[in-house]
Amino acid sequence: MYWSILLIALQIGLAALLVLSTRFAWHGPQLLTDYFGMFFSAFGMLFAIWGWITMGIFRIRVMPQLRSNATLLTTGPYAWVRHPMYTGLLLFLLGLLVVDWRIWRIAAWGVLIAVLLAKLRIEERELAARFGERYASYRRNTGRLLPKRRGQ
Repeated sequence: MYWSILLIALQIGLAALLVLSTRFAWHGPQLLTDYFGMFFSAFGMLFAIWGWITMGIFRIRVMPQLRSNATLLTTGPYAWVRHPMYTGLLLFLLGLLVVDWRIWRIAAWGVLIAVLLAKLRIEERELAARFGERYASYRRNTGRLLPKRRGQ
């Protein structure tokens, strides 16, 4: 439980640090990278929101432990990736990195990836225990954070 709270604090802290430290060109996009950054951020935000809506707006949970009434989601963005809200967050922040790519920010994004991987491992252990072969089958056909090519 304490490990989960530490992971959540790191997740929120790193994401907030990356958002709040982004230096924007307030007079509009200047470079092609600015447009790519805006695209990644917008796509990531929409993908995460789609995952959130698919899960149920009031069912979201920041703790990696499952609720007692958790269900296995395999539709919407969950048909492509097992953790679409994490994918969306990482893409959103990747867009901010493209706009302002200082080395320490890239390192912070890398640490955030490690934090999310640790968090999703907890979730996946619980999903495997709760849903057994159904989850194993879903896992074989769906990527963690990126879509898996069929047949892999």
